[in-house]
Amino acid sequence: MTRVGGRGSGRGRPAAALLRALALCYALVLLLGVAGLWVGAALPCEGGLECLGPPLGGALLGAAAGALATAVLCRRTLRWWWLPTTAVLVAVATMLGSVASWLGLALAVLAPVVAGLTAVRPDVPPSAGLGTGGRPWLRGVLVLGVALALLAGSWWALERRERAQEIAELEAVDVSLVAPPDTDDLRLSTLTVLDGSVRYTLARGEASGAGHLDVALRPGGGGCAALDLRPCTDLGDGTGVYRQTGGDHWVVVRDLGGSHARVSDQTRPGHEPWTEDEGLAVARVLVQVDAAALVDRHRRDG
Repeated sequence: MTRVGGRGSGRGRPAAALLRALALCYALVLLLGVAGLWVGAALPCEGGLECLGPPLGGALLGAAAGALATAVLCRRTLRWWWLPTTAVLVAVATMLGSVASWLGLALAVLAPVVAGLTAVRPDVPPSAGLGTGGRPWLRGVLVLGVALALLAGSWWALERRERAQEIAELEAVDVSLVAPPDTDDLRLSTLTVLDGSVRYTLARGEASGAGHLDVALRPGGGGCAALDLRPCTDLGDGTGVYRQTGGDHWVVVRDLGGSHARVSDQTRPGHEPWTEDEGLAVARVLVQVDAAALVDRHRRDG
């Protein structure tokens, strides 16, 4: 009976040590996270949403410092892979939180526990373990590899989900989807759907000094007839151009059948703008594309 009791109490000691380590972890993360939040909130700020950055950043740094302190203080209880595995699982939780906030929060809270169950040091000699028990570093590599695979799988699944949502959003708009041929010197930097229309920006040149051409795809066919700006010159091939009287603003319109495209320069001051002739050339080479191609091009260039 004594021997049985001894083995039972031996099995209990790692569990008790893990509970103490986890309690310390949550206490330090909470304490240092609150301290970081307080320090960030104390920093001067002019107002607006940007004022949320320092407090949240301070809380994140404080929580990370708490987890690091736990790994150092509990190094006799938790093996080396506890901290990186916890960090990877928290990253997974952050991704899943965009789908279901409760799921992300639950995984973030349980991440130290899950990692701790794999990293707690046994109360028996390593040679008495099973499988990779005699090679704890190999077990750590396997655990961390599984966590990284989960992170990569979550990222891939969320990317596919987001892409499918963007494609469905474009397909729901009642306009013809057109774009210029894909070339190395032309990037599709923005893509939005708003009020039944599709709008994207074509950028050329270096990002720091890029010239931007705005393309809006709107319901309603016609060239100048679809444009609510006057005077508009009908060029006879389904295209027309509005020129601002006494200014340099212009808008090129092209008939797409049941919808039309509007092309205009949106380059910031100080950068080389698009000319009217260049905008007209782009409007005339617009070709039909499907929603997937437009989304993929934006995800690559944007």
